[in-house]
Amino acid sequence: LDEEHLQKANIAKLRMQLNQSFPLLRERFLEKLVTTRMKNEEIENKMNYFHIQLQGEASLAIVIDIEMDNRSLDIASDAELLRFAAFNIVQEQLEKEQGGVVFQTRDGKLAAILSGDSEEIEVTTQLLADQVQTSLNKYLKLTATIGIGRKYAELQQIPQSFQEAISS
Repeated sequence: LDEEHLQKANIAKLRMQLNQSFPLLRERFLEKLVTTRMKNEEIENKMNYFHIQLQGEASLAIVIDIEMDNRSLDIASDAELLRFAAFNIVQEQLEKEQGGVVFQTRDGKLAAILSGDSEEIEVTTQLLADQVQTSLNKYLKLTATIGIGRKYAELQQIPQSFQEAISS
């Protein structure tokens, strides 16, 4: 009985640790999705697991490089606070308005996968990118370089769009 109780306690502890790590695991999955070619089945399983829904017949990647150099930041925490605020602005505009998914890359850039109607997604994304740039400048006095990749019908092709977004 004690062993069973201990096992249940260990499972509860592991479940709690998993829940605490969930945002980081989600971000790592999204980075893997845009940098490596994954099988459709794996993509679908992970999208379901992380509660990510991308509706639409076409998807593309967008990369936002926020320029922090020109700011006189007193301490490193100011930079982190600005990054956090910038992430919130981008997330609000791209996830809430377009139904995309936003994440931070390991090299400190913000990235998003947007999906939508094949005919409209590129124009919509350009408008959203302009809106994001305006908001970052207006609210945080930050400038950003935003690259947009081409649209693709399969999420498996999102690494190609991501590379195009980085290169543009």
